[in-house]
Amino acid sequence: MKNFPARASILVFAISSCFLPARAEQPVHHITARVAVESSNDYQKIKGSSDRSKKQERQLVIALDSRDKDSTGVTVKWTIFGHAMKDNKLLTLGDGSAKVTLEGMKTATVKSDVIRISGTPKHAVTTVVNGRGKNPDKTHTEKKPASGEEYYGYNVQVFAGAQLLEEIASQPSLKSKAVK
Repeated sequence: MKNFPARASILVFAISSCFLPARAEQPVHHITARVAVESSNDYQKIKGSSDRSKKQERQLVIALDSRDKDSTGVTVKWTIFGHAMKDNKLLTLGDGSAKVTLEGMKTATVKSDVIRISGTPKHAVTTVVNGRGKNPDKTHTEKKPASGEEYYGYNVQVFAGAQLLEEIASQPSLKSKAVK
């Protein structure tokens, strides 16, 4: 009789679990993603300095491979990140999404918009000042702060409905960041 309450609770649990609705299983999708970054850089010398300013262009090329037999509708979301050259704060340079229907056992490609950014690092500019007397040529150095932005990385997520199938980030710190 000492174990009666424990046995009764097990019996109540077993009977009640028979009436609970079965949990709906989400379909398993066999989809993988690969991300490549198409890029170009243009550097320009800063007059009076050994530093260079740079202009960058970046575009994500996302390849989706389906190993499902049937076609699958997926949503691809991406965010491209940069940082301010002055204080290294993380910035969102661009983001977007695309709905793609993947045919069974096929590959599809999605491209982001091209992101154009420019920036100049902290530098010093030296100019020659014409003097008189004992110092005919003097130099004057002026420190200039950093300005603009610089590319940092990306985050790409692939969804089938609300189910996250895959997430790829170029930097571990960008995982699950800012994708809408």
